[in-house]
Amino acid sequence: MRRRLQVVQLQSDLAYFQARLGLLGEPKTTNQEAQRRAFKLLHQVLGQQMIQTRKVGGDD
Repeated sequence: MRRRLQVVQLQSDLAYFQARLGLLGEPKTTNQEAQRRAFKLLHQVLGQQMIQTRKVGGDD
C-alpha cells in the first residue's frame, strides 16, 4: 500500500510540473528560462523516481 501511495504522489507531482511547463510556454525572460529548466529537471528526476519505485515494489 505504501509503494502505491508513493507512485500516486509521484504521478501527481509529475502532472504538476507538466502543467507548469505548459503554462510557461516559450520563456520571454531569463527568470522564465530558469524556471523552465528547473521544472524540466524536477520532472525528469520525479519520473526516474517513479520508475525506481515501481521496479522495487511493483504497483501494489
